Amino acid sequence: MNIVLTGFMCAGKTTIGRKVAKLLDYNFIDTDMK
Repeated sequence: MNIVLTGFMCAGKTTIGRKVAKLLDYNFIDTDMK
């Protein structure tokens, strides 16, 4: 399963994404960092 977060800059997508990934034991990939 993939979970995609979208939104404005500085909205907290990366912070929430990391927390959700940890809770669900998923890998976290930030496409802005690639």
